[in-house]
Amino acid sequence: MKKKIRIVFIGSVIFSKFLLETLKSLKFIEIVAVITKKRKRKKSDFYDLSKTAKKDKIKAYILKDINSDMSYKILKNLEFDYIFCFGWSQILKKRIIKTAKKYAVGYHPSNLPSNRGRHPIIWALSLGLKNTASCFFKINEKADDGKILSKKHVKILRNDSANSLYFKLLNVAKHQLKQLSYDIYNKKVKILRDTNKEKNYWRKRTYLDGEIDWRMAANSIHNLIRALSKPYEGAHFVYEGKEYKVFNSKVIKNNKRNIEPGKILKANKGNLTIKCGFDALQLYNIRLQKTLKKKEYLT
Repeated sequence: MKKKIRIVFIGSVIFSKFLLETLKSLKFIEIVAVITKKRKRKKSDFYDLSKTAKKDKIKAYILKDINSDMSYKILKNLEFDYIFCFGWSQILKKRIIKTAKKYAVGYHPSNLPSNRGRHPIIWALSLGLKNTASCFFKINEKADDGKILSKKHVKILRNDSANSLYFKLLNVAKHQLKQLSYDIYNKKVKILRDTNKEKNYWRKRTYLDGEIDWRMAANSIHNLIRALSKPYEGAHFVYEGKEYKVFNSKVIKNNKRNIEPGKILKANKGNLTIKCGFDALQLYNIRLQKTLKKKEYLT
């Protein structure tokens, strides 16, 4: 009987939790240890994997910096074949990668080598992309740069939100991970040929990237809202110095060029229809601190 694959699992988001559970279901894999983080306020989809690890009596380490001397010492004292790192914001340095006897496997929800870098689900939706991909790759010292081990293309539908795309990618990734793990165990892993030559990096999103500007086209604002819907913190607009979160919207055809952006076309309790730079946008369930009326302005 062949030896089990011994792995160290690194992750700190909901996506990580489900992929860890996928690996736990495979009898030929032994999870030597789990490395995770403490909760960060700004991390909407954060998950402490130590809870999952302790249920199965797996060693769990909570580390702030995966590249610290403490992290290196912990990993050097563990005997394992692979690092599986899914849902971790830091890039692993060479000495950390080298603690694995074989190599480290990473995950990125984009059509690698395009769209490497930060916030791939948010950027894909806010930019109005129609396709993305679920990719596992060999980790090196650059962000999302290693050789691709598994790739599955995923369509982005017009009604997809951050939440629906998140779990659509997750369901694809779980099946991929099972197959990739079998291939690793049976030494049948094939490096995929790189046919996509468009290489770019997405930057870190800022607070201002989530702010609605009514001079934008309604479709662009709608894409921003669905990109930042749950599990993320929501797009927002500022009215009379206060911030209001928006999670749901619908584009309304309105090509009247003599109506200024930001004007309220309809107001019904928490539902507002606002004129944009092009067309209009209906917003749902906005909790305003004062009643707004038709013909007022969100400026």
